[in-house]
Amino acid sequence: MRFLLLFVSLLFVETTWGQEASSISVIPMPAKLVQHAGEFTITSKTRIVVPAGAPDWAMAADALNDRLAVSVGYRIAVGHKGGSGNAIKCELNPKVAKEGYMLKVKKSGVTVEAS
Repeated sequence: MRFLLLFVSLLFVETTWGQEASSISVIPMPAKLVQHAGEFTITSKTRIVVPAGAPDWAMAADALNDRLAVSVGYRIAVGHKGGSGNAIKCELNPKVAKEGYMLKVKKSGVTVEAS
């Protein structure tokens, strides 16, 4: 369920990634934040890519997709493949602390890593 909370928390980002770090609102707030120039744009070609055999990730992706559909007017594809290009990739990473996450946002895509 922590994956669901992580994804839902990403919905509350009320800023553009090009703003000052002090104005970025991410819940839960990360322990460390390194900000770079640029932004990620969700389009009709964006995909949410979740690990196979990870039902928590799939459920979180569906919740994220529901919220995104309200904002952009359509649902985006969710699957286990197709993470190159414009994608929101969810990856299992055992090096990430329990209940922790790593969020990387680039112009080409978003990567969320959690244990």
